[in-house]
Amino acid sequence: MVFTSCKLSSSDEESIPDERKLSEEDMQNIFYEMHLADAIVMLHMVKLEGDSTVMSYQVDSMIYDGIYEKYGCTRELFEESVLWYFQNDPEELKSIYEKVVDMFNRKIAEMGRIKNDSVAAVRNNTL
Repeated sequence: MVFTSCKLSSSDEESIPDERKLSEEDMQNIFYEMHLADAIVMLHMVKLEGDSTVMSYQVDSMIYDGIYEKYGCTRELFEESVLWYFQNDPEELKSIYEKVVDMFNRKIAEMGRIKNDSVAAVRNNTL
């Protein structure tokens, strides 16, 4: 996900009240699931021939809608929350994103342990 820097007018800043922003935990989980969905879609796009840009966008939108629904929000609320954090607490937004990276790193480590345990079980005939 890419963030672009732009300065909104003061009336735009006021249109996103603090109580409309999502919690840090929800933001972290939504970012995590969105990136996971993006990775899955990208893996499948490699297998497709021709221009799949439009199809990818449609698939991403459908997947993202499911993620938003899971966390009881909408795309608009998520985008407002990203903007709120960006404008009001960019360090917290950075922290949220660092936690998302940590989530992926933990999952990768866990998958490595599972793989190693499975290989060891096969080698030791303990399946």
